[in-house]
Amino acid sequence: MQPSIELLKEILVPYERLPLRIFYFQGKKSAIGYPLHTHRDAELLFCVHGSLDIRIKETIFHLKKEDYLYINLEEAHATICPVENEILVLQISNDFIRNISNDPNFRIENETMLEKEKKITEPERVKTLLFQIYSHYALKEEGYHLKIYSLLFEVAYLFVREFKEIHHASIEISTLKHQTLIQDICLYIKNHYNEPLTLNELSLQFAYTPQYIASLFQNYIGMTFLTYLNSIRIDKSLPLLINSDLSIIQISEACGFASVKSFNKVFKAIYQLSPNKFRHFNKRHQIKN
Repeated sequence: MQPSIELLKEILVPYERLPLRIFYFQGKKSAIGYPLHTHRDAELLFCVHGSLDIRIKETIFHLKKEDYLYINLEEAHATICPVENEILVLQISNDFIRNISNDPNFRIENETMLEKEKKITEPERVKTLLFQIYSHYALKEEGYHLKIYSLLFEVAYLFVREFKEIHHASIEISTLKHQTLIQDICLYIKNHYNEPLTLNELSLQFAYTPQYIASLFQNYIGMTFLTYLNSIRIDKSLPLLINSDLSIIQISEACGFASVKSFNKVFKAIYQLSPNKFRHFNKRHQIKN
């Protein structure tokens, strides 16, 4: 049975001997996408077929066939499938990214390669490297992890050379401090999303003013604290809506919403339909497939 795009999430295969995961996913055309979320690890998305829209902060990137986009560590993003697609996903571990550059604020520019104005030196090389990594990863022949390491370092070299963001040295230490703090706060929220979290609660937990924490979310996540918290709660509600018989009220409470009215309002703002309609839509789709 082929799952609908509403069910498709990153299939998190555990890391083996390598600092990466690589896999395909296929999405069906849908106005309902995957809500804003972050990853501890980086992602490189390559569009094999169709297209995919990725929203990062206030910008929507249109990933087309033969195009790719790098998503930085802890970078909030959402996706929508305007048409059926097939995407090759390379997830690269946080530790590997931290070790490939002596710049603690290492980041890659957010631009799809086809939309970049400047000409990249080897536009086809990244595609070739990705498919080579996938081939060795799938076959797992003797010594495959050594070969994949060498290919991954070559990918890293190309991105550092071509697409690294430039930072002013005077703000690097401050920026690193802020990024570390916001990552810790996001992790705390992911572990306590079903509790009545507020900026005041985070202020007590991390010893910073509510106003300061609010500014971190705007500057580093690109959304308000409440929008981020609600996106996590909605994300947690999806498997309960699809795979359980819990009532909407029970799911609302389990995911930390103050009321079912609030749950419905936030859910509808993201998916343009109520949780109940979302549940029925997916169950009908499962039966058809």
